[in-house]
Amino acid sequence: MKKILKTISLLGASAMTMVLASCGGGGDSDKIVIDFWHTFGDKVENSIQNQVDEFERRVKTHEGVDVEIKLTYKGGYDDMPQHITTSLAGGDSPTLAIAYPDHVADYIKAEGNNPGKYVVNLQDFIDNSETTFGTDLYLDDNQGEEDFIEAFIDEGRHYTRDGMYSLPIMKSTEVMIYNRDIVEAALPYYNAEYYHPEHGSDLLPGQLADFINDTMTWDDLMDYAKVIFDNKATIAPSLVVPVMYDSDSNLFITKLYQNEIGYSSIDPTTKQGVIDFETGTARAQAEALVQKWKDEYYRSETNTKPYLLATKGTYGEYGSNLFKAEETAFTIGSTGGSGYTFPEKDSFPAVVARVPTDNPNKSVYISQGPTLTMLTHPRFSSQKAATLQLYAWKFLKFLTSSEVNVDITCNGSEGYLPVRHSSYTTELFYDFVDNGGEYVQVADIVQNKILGAYINTPVFPGSKTLRDQVGGIVTNALLGTDSITSIFNSAINTTKLDIA
Repeated sequence: MKKILKTISLLGASAMTMVLASCGGGGDSDKIVIDFWHTFGDKVENSIQNQVDEFERRVKTHEGVDVEIKLTYKGGYDDMPQHITTSLAGGDSPTLAIAYPDHVADYIKAEGNNPGKYVVNLQDFIDNSETTFGTDLYLDDNQGEEDFIEAFIDEGRHYTRDGMYSLPIMKSTEVMIYNRDIVEAALPYYNAEYYHPEHGSDLLPGQLADFINDTMTWDDLMDYAKVIFDNKATIAPSLVVPVMYDSDSNLFITKLYQNEIGYSSIDPTTKQGVIDFETGTARAQAEALVQKWKDEYYRSETNTKPYLLATKGTYGEYGSNLFKAEETAFTIGSTGGSGYTFPEKDSFPAVVARVPTDNPNKSVYISQGPTLTMLTHPRFSSQKAATLQLYAWKFLKFLTSSEVNVDITCNGSEGYLPVRHSSYTTELFYDFVDNGGEYVQVADIVQNKILGAYINTPVFPGSKTLRDQVGGIVTNALLGTDSITSIFNSAINTTKLDIA
């Protein structure tokens, strides 16, 4: 992966000193260099770099200040926390870093009883009338906080400490993509066995898309999957499993929320994480849900192959690979990876839909995708650190401004979503929609079917472990021979070792 390290001309020492003084900076350095560590692939990185160039140009033109945003690729999401933890210990942390909220929770934990030692509280900028959203018009910062999609920005306030410690830059959720040829071929069988007896008339092919998006429940999906599986020799000869779910963790978490079973919370007194399904009724309900998946969805004549549903954890591959090979009919995964799911050269029609819910009255979906956190600089004076953070904040506002955010999501990513309401009403977004393409289907489903109904799970030390362990519950329950209760016990005990 190419790492972009861009050098720009700098002001002379005397002029820079004056600028830093006017911005509250110190005399540690003659330039404002903001290190931005990221995890982006080439396409997004190039889009971000274009915006870096524009930001630097605008700041120079309007403020007379030379700012350098230095992009450095640090591997994948799993690599970033180790890099950050090492940099915090060594005193050479970046100003900005891509993070999952779970990672930020660990950085906050490392501060101990010294709030702000490592992670900057962005709420301080928001509460300041001179720096809040809508104050830097030359950066197209012309909308208030209320313009953010509520669930996206609210995510940054779900930590054990009051304040905001991460800001969304591009988000994703889960959608279902299905092979229309297979699904339509299975419709007569589905009508005969399930739909017609209940509704008194057939579901017509022209009604199928609306049925899947508006009416189909999770149980309906599994009924459809059984029809496909039972008749695969006729309608889908290459089929391996009807439904693939990319994230074992998301399956568990989403279904708990949709069934109104407690997942996790933060104790208001101790500020520690709580596993809400550890005991009692919630535990019994959660175990019953997973037992159902094992009994009804993951069995076969030999008990060695998936029956109706497989996951990344149980199968070892993402659904996109099976989908393009026509080995699965429905694949459920992140909008951020949807660009990798559509078949090449239109070999068969792929349709995007919402993921069927367990409970039509509780249709909620996972919110995920990159956020940005801002870190402190112990190696610099407080004045210099304040200057770096001020311009980093300006850059965050620029990246999340309406049109810039559309550009880096629609034109730069593989299916990520803009984080502001106004982004969806820009000419750039309308042009994107008018130009068609598969991602337009994704945007349409997110905008018109999911409608902002996102899940934000509490974030605390140990929340990442909990997320990993509940994914393990799904994998181990479907594949293993241990009892569901023992699998739950193991996951809960492992998580509690990390909750503090």
